[in-house]
Amino acid sequence: MSIVANSHSPIVVVLSGSMEPAFQRGDVLFLWNRDSMAKVGDVVVYEIQGKSIPIVHRVLREHHNLDKQYLLTKGDNNAVDDLGLYAKKQRYLNQKTDLVGTVKGYVPMVGYITILITENIYFKFGLLGLMGISSLLGGE
Repeated sequence: MSIVANSHSPIVVVLSGSMEPAFQRGDVLFLWNRDSMAKVGDVVVYEIQGKSIPIVHRVLREHHNLDKQYLLTKGDNNAVDDLGLYAKKQRYLNQKTDLVGTVKGYVPMVGYITILITENIYFKFGLLGLMGISSLLGGE
């Protein structure tokens, strides 16, 4: 899927409520990174240097010339744009280097298991215990 979508992460899970009501926590998003330019209103996923978690927000403003496009983003449920989230002294996202992809589809709530595993230690150990018991009782 990474090769077809031209993205190192073609599937992401929404981890916050910043895009409500468009996307809820736990929604699984499918990304496409073969568009030459993003449009105002597109929902994009981007990564900032030094931060490991991708951010899902909508393109608020764009500037471009023949070979580069710069984007300003904002979460639908946020009061201000993402300028405070960008790297130090960064005013816009570079479409070529910062974008992971544009959201082309989603499945609601399927990714909530990922959130439970990462945020709830009891759920994580319970799931590991069930897998261990299952493998012992499976007999194979």
